[in-house]
Amino acid sequence: MNYGDYLFEQEDEISLTDKLLLMDRALMQVHSENKFISSSLLDAYIIRDEENPKNDKIDPSSIAVDVFDPEKNDKDFGQDIMELAAIGISAYNRFGEDQGFPTYYTNPSFIANLTNIEELEQYLRTPNMPDEVKDYYRNLFTLLNIGYMSSYLQEKMAAGGKGNVRVLNYSTPEGRAIANNQEQTNGFASIISIPAVLAIVYILSMLVIMALKLFK
Repeated sequence: MNYGDYLFEQEDEISLTDKLLLMDRALMQVHSENKFISSSLLDAYIIRDEENPKNDKIDPSSIAVDVFDPEKNDKDFGQDIMELAAIGISAYNRFGEDQGFPTYYTNPSFIANLTNIEELEQYLRTPNMPDEVKDYYRNLFTLLNIGYMSSYLQEKMAAGGKGNVRVLNYSTPEGRAIANNQEQTNGFASIISIPAVLAIVYILSMLVIMALKLFK
């Protein structure tokens, strides 16, 4: 089963969040090797554990990667993260709808539009998305704080949620998913600091291109 089909099978919003965290951690591993994803995240193959879905894995061989070189590559770590975020936003907004297979928006223009706070908030209004995830997407797209969802939620959990209505803790499925991978997430945030700058430049360039098209 590919990742796109896998997301569509979520039983509830917590299950969907777990599945997004699964790919988030896969990105962390790839990026830790100074590589980026050169294929669609939706095509990644999922190895299912029918007895315990918490043990589902992404087959590393199903993800095409390339070594990151800022002088040669037109894609970077930050763009991988934003692509996964766009997939997540699409999935949360289609949760519970019986309208056939969902459309996952990953094109550059959609991602660039999400940097507009008004545009982003339209998608964050869905009641299916946990508050902490909404905060993560706001930080990612409007403040351009490029980082991994699992790292962000782990920090929120450690800080007691900082007043959010839904506080992450070790007794919740989200909290356990992050706690089980806490050692994996530590230290990865610094890996993307330089490539994140390129992601910001990429978004700004897309906005300029879109503006030029409007004034033609």
